[in-house]
Amino acid sequence: MIMKTSRGENVFNAVNVVFMIVLTVTMLLPFLNVISISLMPDSIISKYRSILFLPFPKEITFESYSFIFSGSTRFPRVFLNTLYLVFMGTFTTLICTMFTAYALSKKDLRGRKILLKIMIFTMLFPSGLIPNFMMVKYTQLIDTFWAIFVPGLVDVWAMFIFVTFFRNLPQGVEESAHIDGANDITIFFRIVIPLSMPIIATYGLFYAVGFWNTYIPVLLYINDRDKWTLQILLKQVLQDVSAKLMEMQQQNVQIIAKVTPPVEQVKNAVIITTTLPILFAYPFVQKYFVRGLTIGSLKE
Repeated sequence: MIMKTSRGENVFNAVNVVFMIVLTVTMLLPFLNVISISLMPDSIISKYRSILFLPFPKEITFESYSFIFSGSTRFPRVFLNTLYLVFMGTFTTLICTMFTAYALSKKDLRGRKILLKIMIFTMLFPSGLIPNFMMVKYTQLIDTFWAIFVPGLVDVWAMFIFVTFFRNLPQGVEESAHIDGANDITIFFRIVIPLSMPIIATYGLFYAVGFWNTYIPVLLYINDRDKWTLQILLKQVLQDVSAKLMEMQQQNVQIIAKVTPPVEQVKNAVIITTTLPILFAYPFVQKYFVRGLTIGSLKE
C-alpha cells in the first residue's frame, strides 16, 4: 500500500533537496578550483588572477606535481614515513583504547570507579605542551615516531564511547564462550572485535586523519630530516619555492617561470597531495561511519 504524503512533507522534501544540492556545490567548487589552479600554466593563472573561481584549463601542466614528487624533495621516503605513522598510530591507539574500555566495561572489575575518575581527571585537566615535551625527552623518545603517538595511546573520550558500546553487547554470547572454555583475550578478539566493526572503523578513520595531518608533534619531537612526515616536507617545499622566487625576482624576473613552477601551482598541488589519500580511504569505511557515530552513544 502506497502512503500519500502531505503537502507539508512535499515542501519539506523539496527544500531539503535544494539545500543539500547547494551545500554540495559550495563544498565541491573550492576543491575543484584548487585542482584547476594546480594544473594551470602560469600564463592562465595570471590572466584570471582576479576571478574567485577559475575555469578548468584546456591546456594542463603537471609541472607542480613533478616538482613535489621529484627526488630533490625526498617525497617517496617521507610518504612512507607518513604511512608508517598513520598505520602504527591508528593501530596502537585503537588497541590500547579498546583494551582499556573493555576492562572498564566490566562492573565486577576491582577499582573500576577509581580508574574511571582518574580517566575523567586527565580528560578535564590535560598536562599541556611543556610537560608532554619533558616526558618525551626524559623517556628518550625524541627522534622516534613513538614520541608522536605514545603520549595519547588511550583516547579517553573514545574510551567512554567504547565502554558504553561494550556494555550494550549481548552478554549471553560472552557467557556462552566462557562456558565453552574461552578466556577473556579469546572472547575479545574473536567475538567483541567482529561485533564492534562499525565503531572501530569510525574511530579508526578519525585517528588516521589525525595522524595524517599531524604537524606540531612532528615539528617538536623529530629532528632527523629522514624521519620527516608529509606535512613537514610540504611546508618546507613551499618555503623553498617562495625563497627561490624572491631571490630570482631580485636578479632576473624574466627567468622565474622557466626555473621553478609558479608558487600558486605548488601551493594548490600541495593541498591536493595531502587531501586525496584520505578521500580515497573514506569510501572503504563509509558504510560503517554513520552507524558507528551513534551506536556507542546509546545507554542501557
